[in-house]
Amino acid sequence: MTDSIENIGLMIRNERLRKGLTQEELGKRIGVGKAQISKIESGKGLTIKTITKVLDALGMSAS
Repeated sequence: MTDSIENIGLMIRNERLRKGLTQEELGKRIGVGKAQISKIESGKGLTIKTITKVLDALGMSAS
């Protein structure tokens, strides 16, 4: 399970970088700070609600 969560974080990080966004910019889009984005990208603090917000901000779908 931990590997899957870390993979989600890595996918989020890769997409953020592909779109040219900083952690701070992505955080502003979803209403959290840079430190929280760092945690999300490392697979920590992930909830369905958080993942959904991040995916929406990046223009991605859960599928």
